[in-house]
Amino acid sequence: MRGILPLLVLLGLALSVAAGPAAAAEVRKPRAGTTYTGSPGKVELTVGTSGLDLVAFSVRCGTTTARAALNGVALKRTRRGYALAFRGRAGFTYADDEDGANGSVTLTGRFSTTAKSARGTVRVRVARCGTRTLRWTARQVR
Repeated sequence: MRGILPLLVLLGLALSVAAGPAAAAEVRKPRAGTTYTGSPGKVELTVGTSGLDLVAFSVRCGTTTARAALNGVALKRTRRGYALAFRGRAGFTYADDEDGANGSVTLTGRFSTTAKSARGTVRVRVARCGTRTLRWTARQVR
């Protein structure tokens, strides 16, 4: 009897280790044609067949607002949701109808595992605005 109890305990431990951790939640890919909108800065994401067809956002720039749009942002599957990243240059237009300007953009973010929302940061550097960092969130609208 004394030999059976430790054997049962070891067998139970072996089975729990073999089963492994609970199954991870399925990561869903954002569906093509879906649009996400959010704030701050009137963030808009439009999903295409191979990534994001459009990422548009606004940043405060003194007494006005600067708006930029990026095209062709790639998505990468991770265990925590599809991630997006972009580093490059973009054209900015101003709400006060002044001449536009080019600036550098660093965009990072991730969709939730259910692909119903996304969040991230965008950092812009424009001569008229200086450097601005914006944390954004967006929810699926269609």
